[in-house]
Amino acid sequence: MIFPDTGRSLKALTLHATPNHSRYFMRAVGAAGIALVLGAFAVAMGVTAPASAAGRGADAKNALAPPCAPSAVREVTSTNGRYYGPKSIVKMTSSVRNTSKATCSVSVGPTSPSFAVTNSKGVEVWNNCYAGDRPGACPQYLIARSLKPGATFSKTVAWDQRSGSPPARVPAGIYKVTTHFTGIPGNHSAWFKLMAR
Repeated sequence: MIFPDTGRSLKALTLHATPNHSRYFMRAVGAAGIALVLGAFAVAMGVTAPASAAGRGADAKNALAPPCAPSAVREVTSTNGRYYGPKSIVKMTSSVRNTSKATCSVSVGPTSPSFAVTNSKGVEVWNNCYAGDRPGACPQYLIARSLKPGATFSKTVAWDQRSGSPPARVPAGIYKVTTHFTGIPGNHSAWFKLMAR
């Protein structure tokens, strides 16, 4: 490694560092330190040297699939039952299936798919960001999940039929769960009934 201020290699400076050359040695060490920091930053940011043909092939193989087109996926929303007694847990599932002939990706995370439960008046009583049966804030991040042709991604959440503060069971009646995947147009729903007893 050659440093512009001395024209000497780091090895030469190390071997011949005398009191007269100490400032050159310190400059060389400082430059080496900066080079190491910049190198680590480049690795962390994914900046690399041009890949060989073999490396490019590996990168292409591991490259992220393009987002699924709306026409390439089929979304389904379901519950594990149609009727629920007072102490039953309502389990709701949202799934997306790649119906195309090519691998593509969908965005998944705390809010994708999203789940929202509404009563017969259209009032939201619960969603998957609730904490302690009260509205809460979901972490805001998404991860691209690759789906091969015919593959399905599913997420299931559970609701104890409670809402509000203090938490209490919602009234018996007809409820609807609506789900949505980020990046895929439209919502999907399923109906269920909470029984009085």
